[in-house]
Amino acid sequence: MQGLGRAREALRYLRDRSGFMSIPSAPLLAFARTRPELAAPDLQIHFVPFAVENIQTRSLMKEPGMTCTFYQLRPESKGSIHIKSPDPAQYPAIRFNFLSDPLDRQTLVDGMRVARGILGSPAMAQLKGEELKPGKEVQRDDEILDWIRGSAETAYHPTCTCKMGSDAMAVVDAQLKVHGLDGLRIADGSIMPTLVSGNTNAACIMIGEKAAQMILAAHA
Repeated sequence: MQGLGRAREALRYLRDRSGFMSIPSAPLLAFARTRPELAAPDLQIHFVPFAVENIQTRSLMKEPGMTCTFYQLRPESKGSIHIKSPDPAQYPAIRFNFLSDPLDRQTLVDGMRVARGILGSPAMAQLKGEELKPGKEVQRDDEILDWIRGSAETAYHPTCTCKMGSDAMAVVDAQLKVHGLDGLRIADGSIMPTLVSGNTNAACIMIGEKAAQMILAAHA
């Protein structure tokens, strides 16, 4: 949405909080299991009532449609982050290492089939049209995985780089104090030992509030 269209929708929102800009990032979502034996969902699915042309630029298609995105909740692939220089202005070396674990690859392939199953259900018959991306010709596991490799991106919920605990990999203790340093606590998503099964916002708020209670108690 560009130019006059964007300006018109901005005015609609300012006038009565309606229109395109009143829609949240994902008005519908679901949690699902890709395998029935799982104790908890391993997939989060979002539905938005418009067709996205380019996920990087958030540009929309000219044709009406809907977009379905899905995320693996507990990925097993392990990346790394390392300091490159004593200069704090230098960026660290970050290695994402996405899809290096076979479980992650299979979960996303299965996630595609779960999403297609929802969109192809009788309840969606009056709403659905032709599948535009990846397209009905993409069916085999290897074809789906190739499309995912070329199209997927991170959901921007980085966590677990300064995990809480007492083992050799732990950075902070149960009071969020950095091991081996005095007067320093970490209070954000990085202290999670493992990724939570869902969005990290509420968990990060809880971490901040708990840290505030710890600090107040220590200086009472």
